[in-house]
Amino acid sequence: MSDDNVNPYSAPESDLGVANAGTGGAENFSRFSAWGVFGLSVITFGIYPVYWMISRGKIINTFHHNKIPSAVLTIFAISVIGYFVLAFLSGATGSGLVAGLFALCGLGYMVTFIWTLVAEHGRFKEILNRNLNPVLTFFGNAIYFQYKINQTLDGK
Repeated sequence: MSDDNVNPYSAPESDLGVANAGTGGAENFSRFSAWGVFGLSVITFGIYPVYWMISRGKIINTFHHNKIPSAVLTIFAISVIGYFVLAFLSGATGSGLVAGLFALCGLGYMVTFIWTLVAEHGRFKEILNRNLNPVLTFFGNAIYFQYKINQTLDGK
């Protein structure tokens, strides 16, 4: 060893950045069939699009300068889980308290869904450098976004 100033007990240093983070474009997203997103949406009774939006929001946050607040993504996930659990419980118990909590989770779900959808619409429009139809974004959300990601990755 020629360098006597190296401390063998010091913590190693490394770059912990995202390995696939490119220039901040579509190459940060993997290609997945829009039909696959549709099929998983049907099989999971609508839970997969929520997972898709949360996971893509986290990917966007790794490289985009205008980050989607992680609290919004967390509240979105919690409200969706609460909404499905309370929907089951309200049918089983008929309790007024459960019905009130169900309504509250539904409100939280809708507010955070719209917030996340609008945020991701703007980020994807900038990242993909494409015009995105707001009506198709609202009604097709994860399927439409994945379709546009695939178009960009395919160079169309």
